[in-house]
Amino acid sequence: MTFFAQMDACVRAGHLVATGAVEGLLLSFTDRAPQTDARFALFAGEDHRCFLAESQRRTFNFRHRHRPGRDSLHLLTGYGHLDVFLGRRAAADTYPLILEELVR
Repeated sequence: MTFFAQMDACVRAGHLVATGAVEGLLLSFTDRAPQTDARFALFAGEDHRCFLAESQRRTFNFRHRHRPGRDSLHLLTGYGHLDVFLGRRAAADTYPLILEELVR
């Protein structure tokens, strides 16, 4: 049930937050710039109703403000949640994008 408490806290805050005090972990993950050199390729279905594509846009914009041109965002029209990876056309629509990102 802790997952649902975590999601509730994040929804109420409008961004990712910690649900409790953990040594070395920020209470809010938007309080400062990302502390990693890792590059992120974000993928989301525009028809996803549990975690809206807008959340991926906001994550990308946050990261882009701190490190322009480093990360990428792919919003897939006609896709929901897991069908981005398991959908009928995922092999044609999603996986080529993933391969491009891995090469990049």
